[in-house]
Amino acid sequence: MKTATIFGDHMVLQRDRSVPVWGEAAPGERVTVLLQGQEATATADENGSWKLTLEPLQVSGDETMTVTGAHETLTFTHVAVGEVWLAGGQSNMEFHMRYDKDFAQAVAVCENPLIRFFDYPELAYEGAEQDYDFSNFGFWRPCDPDNLQWFSAVAYYFARDLNAALGVPVGILGCNLGGSRAVCWMDETTAESCAKVWLKEYAEGLKAIPDLDAWFENYKKDPVNDHSHPFDNPLMDRMMYGVSAEEMRGIISAVFGGDGTPTMALQIGPCHEWRPCGLYHTMLEHVAPYGIRGFLWYQGESDAPHADAYEAVLSAMIRRWRALWSSEDLPFLQTQLAPLSETSDPSAADYPAIRRVQQRLAETMENVWCTNAGDVGSFHDIHPKEKQPIGHRMALLARCHVYGETGLLCEAPVAASCAFRDGELTVRFRNGDGLRRSSGDALPLTVTAAGQSFDMSKGLETEVVDDTLRIRSRVCDLSNWEAVSMGETPWYVMNLVNAADIPAMPFTLVNQEAAQ
Repeated sequence: MKTATIFGDHMVLQRDRSVPVWGEAAPGERVTVLLQGQEATATADENGSWKLTLEPLQVSGDETMTVTGAHETLTFTHVAVGEVWLAGGQSNMEFHMRYDKDFAQAVAVCENPLIRFFDYPELAYEGAEQDYDFSNFGFWRPCDPDNLQWFSAVAYYFARDLNAALGVPVGILGCNLGGSRAVCWMDETTAESCAKVWLKEYAEGLKAIPDLDAWFENYKKDPVNDHSHPFDNPLMDRMMYGVSAEEMRGIISAVFGGDGTPTMALQIGPCHEWRPCGLYHTMLEHVAPYGIRGFLWYQGESDAPHADAYEAVLSAMIRRWRALWSSEDLPFLQTQLAPLSETSDPSAADYPAIRRVQQRLAETMENVWCTNAGDVGSFHDIHPKEKQPIGHRMALLARCHVYGETGLLCEAPVAASCAFRDGELTVRFRNGDGLRRSSGDALPLTVTAAGQSFDMSKGLETEVVDDTLRIRSRVCDLSNWEAVSMGETPWYVMNLVNAADIPAMPFTLVNQEAAQ
């Protein structure tokens, strides 16, 4: 008799909601769970699966839960009841605190028994846990100096702020994997409805593999595919800490091959972690429907090759995740992709399209919100090292929209309108309370007028007044303006922020009269 992997010592259970508990036992065996004076019983079916539900639990920092079968009792200690969030996505969500810019300061004051972290093993295929040693994963870690380096940095800062604001235990359920596309995190039916371009690409790739059995054996031998010891590859470890652009190119060449020939790590075959629908079955289904409050999401870089499909894919994935948890309105908090130069990564050319989708879904889907990382990107590194602002901004969104904290400025400034009057353009922002320049550097601003583009180096002058940005020019007639944009490039630094230090969302406003 056993429970699912996610149940164990130091776990955090979701408060104020029914709590599902499940596992395996002999067919017909009765299993009883006892917690906070509650007793619930289930009988294992013919396949040995059992599942029961506890009534909503009260906040607690230290409980004991027992799971009793016909012949044994499992005892889980130091169980907390509070808020639980699932942290999903690719490597920027996976990004460990070990590599965070502020790790030294954070680890010195991180000890907090009310913050816990569970990182599900990155299983590329069923049975991977037998082929690799995943002993560093699959259990709940308390927040202390020994464990902090294993936490997702974005998720840690989110949990730290949420715990400070709510005063209750916060658990993070990490279910993410570097390089994964959104199509990896959905079932086949959903993928058929929204991601045919990815399915077609995968099918064509399989045809290029003459011997799938041999491919599988070679895949397992390639150390790049071993996700069980993320800190043990010295080249990858050094790259994650942060290196120069030149050194990074050398590391990527050494790890993945630099002659243009795909290595096993990049050739997507039938057990590769980036194959469509794979991670949905090998990871996500194994943690659902563990009681959670909502989802945190940082992903999209790997969807850039098919950015035109991302809106359909991500919206369908959100609906699929909610269906897996039998809750059509579970909160979904995301961040836009951080700025990155396309000279460092050509796929970054499509980041602006991905960012527009992320913002648009926050405006059109129920209980979906979006913040941004427009001020903490890295010109040449797809893994920016400063995650604290992102976790903090996600926590602001949760505190306001999920937990109902009033009077909280949590949204990024969003350009709402642009008009020409008195010789200047005036761009008004929603969520622009306390709007200001955060540095004296040039704004990433472009104005198109009479068919020509002008930026801050070509005669534009700006002034911030209340919730508006006023734009003047010494060299062009702005009455003929056609479009105003900020941050609509792969790389930019957004230094226009509101009173909460949240940078403005990238935008383009078009003069409809000029367009006509």
